Amino acid sequence: MQKQNIIFNLDDTLVYCNRYFNQVIETFADHMTTWFATLTKEEIKLKQLEIDLESIDKYGLTSARFPESFVGTYHYFCDLTGKEKENSDIEFLRKLGFKVFKIPVEPLPYMNETLQKLKEAGHELYLHTGADEPINVGRSLS
Repeated sequence: MQKQNIIFNLDDTLVYCNRYFNQVIETFADHMTTWFATLTKEEIKLKQLEIDLESIDKYGLTSARFPESFVGTYHYFCDLTGKEKENSDIEFLRKLGFKVFKIPVEPLPYMNETLQKLKEAGHELYLHTGADEPINVGRSLS
């Protein structure tokens, strides 16, 4: 068998990722509906996704981008509805957004066994991720 260099992306390839982002987004939408009773969770989630994607140019894939998308969504709906912006709300949203990065990494089923077999077969294994250093700490394949 020919030895290969194999490059893995971490998120949702080797470990669960999106389900944790989705859980935090649900909590965010729940809180937002208490502050903005006329909005639906779907409207809130769509605006948050739009702001999150637009902010990649500004923040890249750093850990700051996701929490700031919550703050940006809050600002957007405050401006739209005339609600006064509260520093305590903004701080709460930033902390909520960062919670996703504190969740312990959970490998997908058979990740360790698969990587071990590939390594034993002589393949070189590499991890590629666009995330910033605080997110990547402790996420090694060796």
